[in-house]
Amino acid sequence: MTVAFVLGNGVSRSGLPLEQIQKLGKIYGCNALYREFTPDVLVATDRAIAQRIQETGYSAKNKFYTRKPLADMGALKLAQPYYGYSSGPNAVGLAAHDQHHHIYL
Repeated sequence: MTVAFVLGNGVSRSGLPLEQIQKLGKIYGCNALYREFTPDVLVATDRAIAQRIQETGYSAKNKFYTRKPLADMGALKLAQPYYGYSSGPNAVGLAAHDQHHHIYL
């Protein structure tokens, strides 16, 4: 049985022990979470934040999904069924596609 956690970068996750949570399952993070913590998978659908993430070199070293990856930056394109949704639902979709049995938001 596998576990995944989908985390945003807002105040609701403030104070969560991310390193400890990562020991329990795979972390799918959204948007600017990468500035403080490296999740197993990062998702950003907003064009501006996605571009910044790629320009930092993050996507060349880490698994990062977005709608329109920049050429040769290492980012992965989100699957078409999830294309129109925001970062959080896309992260949940990826966790489900990766066949995690329990997904916590």
